Amino acid sequence: MEAETSPSPEETFTSDSHAKDSLRKMRTLCLAQKLTDVTLVVSDIEITAHRLVLASASDYFYAMFTGELMEANMNRVHLEGTDPVALKALVDFCYSGEISLSEDNVETILSTANILQIAEVVKACCLFLASRLHPSNCIGFSIFSESQGCMDLHQIAHTYVM
Repeated sequence: MEAETSPSPEETFTSDSHAKDSLRKMRTLCLAQKLTDVTLVVSDIEITAHRLVLASASDYFYAMFTGELMEANMNRVHLEGTDPVALKALVDFCYSGEISLSEDNVETILSTANILQIAEVVKACCLFLASRLHPSNCIGFSIFSESQGCMDLHQIAHTYVM
């Protein structure tokens, strides 16, 4: 007579580094221009990337590449009205989750992140600006933050003015 065996309990392995490692490899592929499927063009600058990476990090690119827009099937997408340096930094952010902010670049990064609908970067820029609020810049910050839809920063700057 055969001995009955009960099925072994199932275990699930979860890698803590899988997502980060995968994005790092995708970034390496992107830098080598391998398996890229879109080129973003702004001014005279061309930035190659993977649609999947851009769409996963940006609601703007998600709508562009998954909807009925003509850009969904284009290999070259022209993005007029965006700053090329800020766009490059934000594409790099899509792959790395890191972006360098400074007093010199935060406004263009914020404006471009708003266009691309990258909420994490918008929030980081607003926090960066809020940490540098001063009597000499509070009126300018209030006006700029309102124009960028950073209502928390606008409220803080507006209160600072009063």
